[in-house]
Amino acid sequence: MTMLSLQDMQFDSDMDTIRYFYCFLPCIIAILYAVTDQDGATDEEIHRLPKFKFRRVRNSEKVNGQVQAFEGFMTECDTNAPTEHPISQADAECCICLSVYENGAELRQLPCQHHFHCTCIDKWLHINATCPMCKFNILKPRDRHEIGLV
Repeated sequence: MTMLSLQDMQFDSDMDTIRYFYCFLPCIIAILYAVTDQDGATDEEIHRLPKFKFRRVRNSEKVNGQVQAFEGFMTECDTNAPTEHPISQADAECCICLSVYENGAELRQLPCQHHFHCTCIDKWLHINATCPMCKFNILKPRDRHEIGLV
């Protein structure tokens, strides 16, 4: 089998040259993307982020004697003193897959305080180490004032 190079091809006009270039452009981009450093996070960097379990609150459930206006709680996993964080109905869905958090769902929270299904955000962070909501880069920690946490 004989391989042809671009030098072996004869082009009738500059337009043919441009057409061939655009024909090969997706391949060139794919190769460049594959050999360049990607902006994704490693497994170790992802697993350093806190993990939570979601617990749905029944409509009639009361907390401290009051009916609550939120959908559920996130309880931190793998900690000696787990704390519960309330989640409003508007925040009780994954903005990646657009599914509502089910009871017992595992969530991961980013430093910017946005949370997602573990499986969804882990895949996302392997490709791009930024929050899909606010573009906060998890690999470049910033001052807590800069991201509005203080």
